[in-house]
Amino acid sequence: MFEEKLQDCKHKTEARLRHRFANIPESSIKDAISYAVLNGGKRLRAFLVLESSSIFDIDPVAAEHVAAAVECLHAYSLVHDDLPSMDNDKYRRGKKTTHYKYNEFTAILAGCGLLTKSYLTIASKEFNLSGDKKIKLIKLLSEFSGERGLLLGQYIDLSSSNTKLGERIELNQLKTGMLMSFCCQAVAISAG
Repeated sequence: MFEEKLQDCKHKTEARLRHRFANIPESSIKDAISYAVLNGGKRLRAFLVLESSSIFDIDPVAAEHVAAAVECLHAYSLVHDDLPSMDNDKYRRGKKTTHYKYNEFTAILAGCGLLTKSYLTIASKEFNLSGDKKIKLIKLLSEFSGERGLLLGQYIDLSSSNTKLGERIELNQLKTGMLMSFCCQAVAISAG
């Protein structure tokens, strides 16, 4: 049952993501963006959004918008995390990382494109939600991904060579926990 729900969520989220990228002009940057966000993954963050939305009886299409926005932001963080100046990973999920498949500047731009696409997905007219709720979602996503959240976690991760247990817990809260938390809070905001 769980595995079926997870696969259904993955399918819906990736369909929504493909739809969001349909209007990007054909180019290498579009290829890199699509590659970065559609190259696998379990879609646990999207799953949290969709499952939480069923509790509040939220329109499934609205929940898919939030799930797609979260996956764009998550993919951006992975693309940048893999860069040579950060973790310098060559493979993620068994495939070449974006900078390794394309090049470093394309990966940086693809990550930036995914970050902005996360906000555009929430702001979209297709996302049938009041402007006030969209602003709350964008504000919360900005706070959780910014200098008090994901960015701070990445900074701590890269600037500490000998991470102690307390720092590791803080790092996980900032880099992983806050975005997971956003998934559930976004549904509550959407529900009012």
